Amino acid sequence: MTQLLAVDEVAERFRSSEKHVRRMIRRGELPCVRIGRLVRVRVSDVEAVIGGGAA
Repeated sequence: MTQLLAVDEVAERFRSSEKHVRRMIRRGELPCVRIGRLVRVRVSDVEAVIGGGAA
């Protein structure tokens, strides 16, 4: 099963703000999964961005 992270958890991993993470999602730099009103990000996508790879 794919692990999903909330925006605040992603921001913690990036050592950034939630606003910055949401901006990355809106620009298409970070893929996300929407579950109703919730926004979640796959751990593999976070690791790809941190590692410098394209997701």
